[in-house]
Amino acid sequence: MQVKEILAKYNIKPRRRLGQNFLVSQKYLRKIVEYLPLTPQDTVLEIGAGVGNLTELLLEKTSRVIAVELDRGLISVLAELLGQNKKLEILHRDFLKVDIKNISASLKIVGNPPYYFASRLIEKLITDRAYFSCAYLSLQREYVERMLAVPGSKKYGRLSVFTQSFFECEELFKIPRSAFYPPPDVDSVFISLIPKKNINIDSNILEAITRDFFSKRRKKLSSIIKNSKLSIPSEMERMLKSLDIDINHRPEVIPVEKFHKMVEILKGKER
Repeated sequence: MQVKEILAKYNIKPRRRLGQNFLVSQKYLRKIVEYLPLTPQDTVLEIGAGVGNLTELLLEKTSRVIAVELDRGLISVLAELLGQNKKLEILHRDFLKVDIKNISASLKIVGNPPYYFASRLIEKLITDRAYFSCAYLSLQREYVERMLAVPGSKKYGRLSVFTQSFFECEELFKIPRSAFYPPPDVDSVFISLIPKKNINIDSNILEAITRDFFSKRRKKLSSIIKNSKLSIPSEMERMLKSLDIDINHRPEVIPVEKFHKMVEILKGKER
């Protein structure tokens, strides 16, 4: 049964408030599964399972699928259509509130999450990165462009620094808006996020630095450090010069690795 038929049968209308755009293209659903590095032993957590069209394909590939869905109406549909499958666990919950710490040592995450909560989702994945091996997500194209942006580009900013600090991130393929029902106003990109190993960066200090710098991204660093809350201007200038960062440049030219060096320096001052 097609997604539109399922929605009509159960008298369910996509809820704009929840950012519901269902991936209905079998071509792209199968393409997603083809890209997932699944083994029969894996546990897969699916964010926003909807009516279970991707869930069903995941169940064919692995031994355990945890389908997370916030919409109570869709939970009922999932239970009726797929609830008899013993490999499936259905969670009626907001993924942001799901504790993934003790689910599985081989946990893999996949999903087509609502665009509106992408930033909070990435924050959660950064916080919980020690508890899953990979995440494969369909996100808004413009958002992914910011995640993958390189220093010196217009879209390089806080999101770029944070994503690239904690994950190996790769764009896998684009998904046109026509593949969804109802069609969103933007195209999507399917990406992989692989947590980096042995990364010991203080995310709180990194957040403070990037917020301080990129909230005034059109200003030169010489102007930004005068009003910085991180340290006195002379110490900030000394730190930047020690890292060969020209204070007459803007923050968007600073490589990710040099933000890491700043974290180390400022953390040392806290001790």
